[in-house]
Amino acid sequence: QTMMSSGLPHGLLEQVVTPEPEKEKDTAGLTPGDKKIIRRIWGLLQKDMCNNGMTILNKLFEIAPGALKLFRFRYHNDLMRSFSFKAHSYAVMNAMDDVIKNLDDLNKIVHILRTLGKLHAEFKVEPIHFLVFRAALLMSLKGALNDVWTHEVETAWTRLCDALDAVMKKALIEEIQLQKTKEMSKAPKTRRRKMIGKGVKFSEKKTQRKKNKA
Repeated sequence: QTMMSSGLPHGLLEQVVTPEPEKEKDTAGLTPGDKKIIRRIWGLLQKDMCNNGMTILNKLFEIAPGALKLFRFRYHNDLMRSFSFKAHSYAVMNAMDDVIKNLDDLNKIVHILRTLGKLHAEFKVEPIHFLVFRAALLMSLKGALNDVWTHEVETAWTRLCDALDAVMKKALIEEIQLQKTKEMSKAPKTRRRKMIGKGVKFSEKKTQRKKNKA
């Protein structure tokens, strides 16, 4: 499966790569020109969300084969025929779509990414996996866009990926630490319960021995 054909309508290349003259960056590190490029490239990827998502995930597993064990479709012999794999690929693209639709609303983007970062803690995802996804996304785009993958396009998408990685990684680490804190706070109570349980059983055995002697 390939992401998309590199044949673009005449004039689209110029529209995609021409940045806005204004260079001022917002707090996410994106210029207005970056956002325009990102939206236009995303418009191309939206034409086949599922296959494009599968291409990105396949690249992720190519870079880090061990990451496959984190997914429920890990036992499927042919991922491209796995409904679960296709569904997850589509979910990844939908999450990206939510981010790109809200490029002008930083607070909303941060909320989306922090939610995703925390969610991944439940599946034993490690911070390094977000960096691997970043690499997989950029490599997939470069391979699909060919001559459209110019310096301006690469710069815009790299800045976006850096922002995604930073926010999601921070949220993931915070959630992992929170889970560890909760586990540690529960541990003493668990040990006390075990000790109390053993004490009750010992007392019952002692009472039974006294009855037997009587």
